[in-house]
Amino acid sequence: PPTFALRQISLVTRRLDGVLPFYHDTLGLVARRPDARTLTLHCSAAAPAIITFTEDPAAIVPAGRVAGLFHLALLVPDRAALAAVLARLIEHRQPLEGLSDHGV
Repeated sequence: PPTFALRQISLVTRRLDGVLPFYHDTLGLVARRPDARTLTLHCSAAAPAIITFTEDPAAIVPAGRVAGLFHLALLVPDRAALAAVLARLIEHRQPLEGLSDHGV
């Protein structure tokens, strides 16, 4: 059956340097800086951007118990790729909570 899929998302952050370590170093996405305020993340060097961060130091800081970005899902091609991602998360000591099969 046909499925709906977002191909690229755009997010705002107060500091690009704050998001780069997780997405590039931990997840292994390819990072590019097209300009001083933009960070694009790609699955591979030849792939289009899947996440674009724009830096805005004046972005609102959520107060109290606001969730902010709840989650985003990245679809990997197979179980071996999923195992590689999990190994990177463990290697970088990232906490793992709420893992689930999204039925894809």
